[in-house]
Amino acid sequence: MLIRDRSIMEKAMSVTYEDIRAKQRELVSKYEDRKSQLHAWGYDLVNQFRDSLSLPSEFWKDSKGSDRKYITIGYINNKGLFQYSPLAAIQLDDNFSLNFMLDFVIEDNPFEEQSIRIELSLNYNEEFLVVDIGKGKKTIKVAYPSEDGAFAEVSNAIKQLVMNLLSEQRL
Repeated sequence: MLIRDRSIMEKAMSVTYEDIRAKQRELVSKYEDRKSQLHAWGYDLVNQFRDSLSLPSEFWKDSKGSDRKYITIGYINNKGLFQYSPLAAIQLDDNFSLNFMLDFVIEDNPFEEQSIRIELSLNYNEEFLVVDIGKGKKTIKVAYPSEDGAFAEVSNAIKQLVMNLLSEQRL
């Protein structure tokens, strides 16, 4: 076997099982930190969006008289159906992005309920929080996501997408 750089081989030989375990724990810790931060920013985004709508209340009554939220968070399950889920229960994808859906009630008449679902993806690249809205329909970079009002542009973009979805050019 040809070894061009003995230092590489010597470093590899000095790695112990404990070194590998420590590296794995470091990786898990970084993953959990990233997930926790994306969840916190996701909640901030949803709360700022909800606040920007000036909703009459957080809840409305369905046809059975039950309280329902105007905005819920979830994902599309294996059966292709919207599955409610707290944001904290949603795992990151292989690109370390947090992908979820906003289910937004646009008609709260108990007998004519309608909602629109908007897909969102959050990814942090050590410089910006990148928010993808509607599977690439709009992408916004948020430089300081922890600041108050950081998601105003994102909220406006979501509302504009909803308005576009409710526009029918043929009418």
